[in-house]
Order: sequence, then C-alpha cells, then structure tokens
Amino acid sequence: MVAEIKNATYSQIASQANSIAGISDNDTDRTKGYAGQEGALRQALNSMRQSLGSDAQMGSYTYVPIIGMTSMTDAKGLVTYYEYDDDNRLLNVKDYNEDMLQEYAYNYSGTTYSGGFSDSPYVDPNPDGSSGGTGYPPVTATIAYTDSSSTHQTFMAQPSGGNGSYTYEWFEGIGNSSGNFETTASGTGSSYLMVVSCNDTQYVKLVVTSNGESVVSIRKNGNSPCDPGDPPIFEE
Repeated sequence: MVAEIKNATYSQIASQANSIAGISDNDTDRTKGYAGQEGALRQALNSMRQSLGSDAQMGSYTYVPIIGMTSMTDAKGLVTYYEYDDDNRLLNVKDYNEDMLQEYAYNYSGTTYSGGFSDSPYVDPNPDGSSGGTGYPPVTATIAYTDSSSTHQTFMAQPSGGNGSYTYEWFEGIGNSSGNFETTASGTGSSYLMVVSCNDTQYVKLVVTSNGESVVSIRKNGNSPCDPGDPPIFEE
C-alpha cells in the first residue's frame, strides 16, 4: 500500500496510520470495492481521505509485490482497477464502474492477432528461443498522452521488449465503443493525433509488433480542458 498526501500535517494522519499499516500487512487477496482484505484496506484509506480537511489531497494505491498495482484511488475517491492474467501480466484497466479503460492481448511469433481478447492469452512455450521460441523478452506497450486541445488528442506509443525494433498500427474506435474499432489502420507511426472534441469519448487501439510478436493496448481520449482522461499505467 502507498498513500500520497498533500497539504496535510503528520498529526492529522498519525492516529490512523498505524491501523492502516496493520490492515495492509494482512492484505493477501485481490478484490474490488470494499470486499475482502484489499477492500478493507481501500475502505480504511478512504476513511482517512474523508477525515482530512478540504485543502488536503490524498491518492492511494494497493499492489501485489513483484506483480504490480491492483488499484489506484484518486483525490476524489474514484478507483481504477488493474487486472492481471495467470502469468501476472497486465490484462485490463477498468474504472470505478468497471468500464474498460485499457485492454491488453499478448501474441507471440507464429500467432496472429484476431481482434478479440482472451482471459487465457497465448504463452510462448520456449521463451529461451529453443524449438521455435522467440528468444526475446515479451513485447509490452502502453499509450501515453502528449499534446492536446479541445479539438484533438495526441497519443504516444511506449513499447518495450521484443528485439527493439517495432511497427505500429493505430485504429480509431467506432463511436464511443471500447471494443469496436475501424478495420483499417489510421496511422503507422509511434505517435497518433486523433481529431476528437474534449466533450466526446473515443478510444484508440494500438497494435505494436516486434519480431513477429504483437501486443494490443487501448486508451480513451483525455484531451483538456474538458476531460483529464483516464490515469496512465503505474509501473513499479
């Protein structure tokens, strides 16, 4: 558990800090809302957040060591959830209503991305490069926001893994759907400018390929000043 508190004194949080630390030590599950041990931790953190003055701001994070963050709660108390597959790879990022913000699919050499997502993604049986394995670390990619205005949003690909050489395909969402995209790529560079009003919601899908392995990331527009957008991925 990590809490980031601004505009508050230690005396304001001291009475609750030890109690929250004990709840955090007992957190061994992955839950949502206030259910389970992780839920009890989120509830305790929210109680602290609500006890602080109106000038204070508090963001909090729950995580599983080595694997990564499981939830992030902003200063307004809105939660973002991070879900992982059986191999502890980031699979989904969802908002407090469990609407999809970002979605990932992992595909390896010899497989083709079909446009759908699976809870059991393909796993390279020979990651050391033997008997058809790739011999490279898995490709990952996140999407960052760069410049924006009330009429456009620019996205930037942030890939890693693979053999270090990447190709990019950007697909715009149809309407405000996070699962239905154009079939023809609208861009093939490492960045992409989407014309969209900041009063509207539209998603973009990025397919990054390296050495025959592809990974997919999805993110909605967050152009200012209308919408701060969804939070970026937090990596430890």
